[in-house]
Amino acid sequence: AFYNCTSLSRIVIPEGVESIGNRAFCGCTSLKEIVLPTTISSYGQNVFEGCQSLECIPFLSVKRMPDGAFKNCTGLRSVSIPGDMTSVGIRAFEGCVNLSSVSFPDGVKHLERESFKDCVKLTSVSIPKKVEECRHAFDGCVNLRKLTVWPKVKAIRDVVPSPEDVEEIKLEGEWKEIPSCMFAGCSNIVAI
Repeated sequence: AFYNCTSLSRIVIPEGVESIGNRAFCGCTSLKEIVLPTTISSYGQNVFEGCQSLECIPFLSVKRMPDGAFKNCTGLRSVSIPGDMTSVGIRAFEGCVNLSSVSFPDGVKHLERESFKDCVKLTSVSIPKKVEECRHAFDGCVNLRKLTVWPKVKAIRDVVPSPEDVEEIKLEGEWKEIPSCMFAGCSNIVAI
């Protein structure tokens, strides 16, 4: 729709629009503000990829954030995943190199593969308590040092590819058993 419209800085999508297709705003490097109607129920893959000036995520009520939705959106510094979301798609925030803070609602169950890959400014993450899948969601997050995890997480290496970089882990909730491989490779932990 607006692929590579590099001068586009603001857009208002009218009420009644129900879906936005794949790569609709991909490469709109000047896009800072987007106003979306409450009628949108689906977004295509890579919908805002490369929108380097975008500073906040504009999604409203969708259950799953699309794959590659905000890939390489270097203007994002802090992200609060919307409350209705249950899943963050594959590589949704890959390459958001200035992203230093992310928060999740309790309902998130899936942080899909590489959803935050190469978000090099992330230093601390609290995995949502209902997460059932978190395979390598934080690959390439080379400065991730602090993790908060709940009983559904079975191994730190499932969350980060280099568990030796993690220095502090906080265990939340009721743990009846610590899995045998939970801290495998976490050679630099200084506090649990």
